[in-house]
Amino acid sequence: MRMMWQIFTTMVIGLAITTSTYSAEGDLRVGSVAPGLDIEKWINSGEITIQNGKVYLIMFFSFDDRRMSKLIAALQERHEYLAQEGLIAVGITSEEVEVVEDQLERRKREKLTFPIAVDRRQSTSRAWLDAAGREAPTFFLVGKRGRIQYIGDFSDDEIDEIMPQVLEGRYDAILYEQAKPMIRAAENARKVRNWRMCYKHYDDVIKVDTFVFALYTLEKYEIMLMDQDDPEAASKYAQTLVTEYADDPAFLADFSEKIATDPEISDAKRNLEFAMQLAELAAKQIDPQDPDRYALLALIHYHSGQYQQAIQLQKKAYFTAHPEEKEHYKRTLRNYQEAAQRESAKVRDPSDQE
Repeated sequence: MRMMWQIFTTMVIGLAITTSTYSAEGDLRVGSVAPGLDIEKWINSGEITIQNGKVYLIMFFSFDDRRMSKLIAALQERHEYLAQEGLIAVGITSEEVEVVEDQLERRKREKLTFPIAVDRRQSTSRAWLDAAGREAPTFFLVGKRGRIQYIGDFSDDEIDEIMPQVLEGRYDAILYEQAKPMIRAAENARKVRNWRMCYKHYDDVIKVDTFVFALYTLEKYEIMLMDQDDPEAASKYAQTLVTEYADDPAFLADFSEKIATDPEISDAKRNLEFAMQLAELAAKQIDPQDPDRYALLALIHYHSGQYQQAIQLQKKAYFTAHPEEKEHYKRTLRNYQEAAQRESAKVRDPSDQE
């Protein structure tokens, strides 16, 4: 839920997310149903199976690879940061059990907590790596519908761009490939200010899957508000979205954040009151133990200039967060506190406002 619309904006501009992932050779490719896991031994966890409704980041690796330390650190970082969002990170190697256990003993200082598995006679490697025409090290990202959404490595930002949306269930590589011509047509129509065709193409995209492509409705809202300079039409459209996505707190949160923070929206047209309404609707549906419930409200209060309310809510987010996530919320809290101090200084010395 954290700033999904910004990630979406990158995807809209680039339209490159599904391109390189389709380049993997072999029978297993992006969009394929993920194979199972045939494991001889799970070293530091119980058995894990590929199940619908869950997201998996699977790394095939070897300890003798010269990039091993970097790869392990990359997987550990995502395991720590995204486990609470539902990511299951797994490392799989075909090395002997004794070798793996010895390597982990040597790496105790690294405090590796993601599950590590020893392949059974390379059967899992054959089902994944060989079938995809790949070699270790390779990462596979499996979405909630059990289909592979990414095959590759961390040499670019692609996997980190799509992973948050995969975790929310808002990314499907096959659907994006299907919708790509419509997206391009909508963008081209926007460039020449053909609003009728622009909206038609965006509507066609949204119809492909109203949940996966929900964030394209925010593109339409921005066009009405800024490109067409029609706040009334944008407001009417926004109200239809509130009704349509009333039971989708992630969408409501993203919409609220976009209004409050998107640099493409001018301050004169930034409806912070409406952003607060959206945030409150979303917060009612978010678990009280989820720190993002409070962080969202804090963000909107902050951008509304209500610094003390923002600070109190961000403190709730900080205290609710899991230990490994606290620093993220603490940094934001400091920003709010510094903004409040600057505002207080202006009140004490009115000449600073000139």
